[in-house]
Parts: sequence; C-alpha cells; structure tokens
Amino acid sequence: GGHGRKVFIPPSMDGETRRRLSLNLGLGNCQWEAPEYEVPGTINFYKTLIAGFPGCEKRMTFIQMEALTGWPARDEWEFVFYGAANHPFIKSNYPHHEGFWSWGNRADQVVLVVQNIRRTM
Repeated sequence: GGHGRKVFIPPSMDGETRRRLSLNLGLGNCQWEAPEYEVPGTINFYKTLIAGFPGCEKRMTFIQMEALTGWPARDEWEFVFYGAANHPFIKSNYPHHEGFWSWGNRADQVVLVVQNIRRTM
C-alpha cells in the first residue's frame, strides 16, 4: 500500500503490533490504520480527557492519539447513553454546555486544546 511504495515494517514487530500502527511510508507520507475499536476491560490505561476550549480541534488531537496508540477515543456523550467503558481517550468540551461530567473519575490527566492561546488567556 501507500502510493506505489513498498512499506517497510521492522521484522522485530509481531503481527499484533504491526496492525496497531500508522505506517511511516517515508518522505512525509503515512498510511492511516483504524484503531482497535473493541477495548478490553482488562487493560489498565492511564486515561486522558481531551477537552476543547471553546470546542476546537479536539477531533484532530484524538485522531492523532488514536493513530499513535492504536486505541480509540470515546465521546463523553457515549458515557451518558451507553455507560462506562475502558477507552484510553475521552473527548469533551470545556466548559461543558450541558454541565455533564459523564466520565466520573475515569480520567487521570487532561489535555486542554485551545483555538488561540492569546484569546484564551
């Protein structure tokens, strides 16, 4: 795959690990691969809340985190409607326009994504 170029995958990587990576095709090109959408409940993730202020570019942030790790983000609304889950990334807004804190105490750290740092401060 990847624009007619041969993709180099280090032989030291097992098949499971290879599927979790976005592949570097060289020359600034890469091949995106979907994250593993079924998240096992047995993995103890250090979970990250990705909050957009005022609701900006958090999608780009969680897509990059998914690409780097191979694990999916979950929208905070899914916690409201489907209940708790073991996703390592939780997408939200700050301040939340509905006032929900649906993820409870499941986030260990926060990434606050701002549109313009000068206007935010």
